[in-house]
Amino acid sequence: MPDILPEGLSTCTTAENYPSLFNISDDNLRIINGEEVDGTKWPWMARIQRQSDGYLCGGTVIHPNFVLTSTECCRTFPMNVTFSDTSITIDEDSQYTLKTDGMMMQYSCMLHFKEDILWSGTDDSYTNTPCMPQEPIVAHDQECWIAGWGSTAVIGIPSDELRSRGVRLRNDTDCQDQFLYKNSGACIEGEYPVSGEIYHEAPSCGNDIGGPVICPIDGKAVLAGVMGPGGCGIYGRKSLYLDVFTQMKNIVSTIEEFTDSFSSE
Repeated sequence: MPDILPEGLSTCTTAENYPSLFNISDDNLRIINGEEVDGTKWPWMARIQRQSDGYLCGGTVIHPNFVLTSTECCRTFPMNVTFSDTSITIDEDSQYTLKTDGMMMQYSCMLHFKEDILWSGTDDSYTNTPCMPQEPIVAHDQECWIAGWGSTAVIGIPSDELRSRGVRLRNDTDCQDQFLYKNSGACIEGEYPVSGEIYHEAPSCGNDIGGPVICPIDGKAVLAGVMGPGGCGIYGRKSLYLDVFTQMKNIVSTIEEFTDSFSSE
């Protein structure tokens, strides 16, 4: 499968992602062996760096004031979060960085911003987010995509450029029961052709943690997961991710707690 996110997937407004907050009915509603990507295909990506030790993670903009990431990224605060950026080494005209503290949930971490992080300053530059899952995404072998700045080799340093990778979802019975994701996670697997044969490997590594798992569901880019521990390309291993649907109740309650009112675009 290709490593680039398919064209034409629609995104979602804040009202569509959190209908209960708007009193809207449901009816209205490393990448190991990956490729460098155009940031316009992943406009919701955030690059997170802890100030204490410089550790790098990924994150996903899920609301005008919130970024969702992994608990591994939130060991210490504060942290710098960079938006509209694909390159660590090149300052892009569109990128900007904000400092924030976060709040820990059971398995994930949400970063709160007073600023509207979806609006970059002009009337036509408002960006929607990936669609939040309204039901479990459990299809075994579902094609999805991940992105991040993790190492591009089994042993290596973080990638300077944002990279994406096509992966396949695996259900719980195929996942290794390890670490804190064992009760709420699932796993993904990458395919890698070698000498005419298809090998299976763990597709993420190190600094990919916290980044999104995006699945095309009914023509929409749906945030199925938050990347967890990797595996760094080891054959026969899988990378773990946190199932976002299992966290939706906590996500909505956190937004309600920290935000007085919302407006749809």
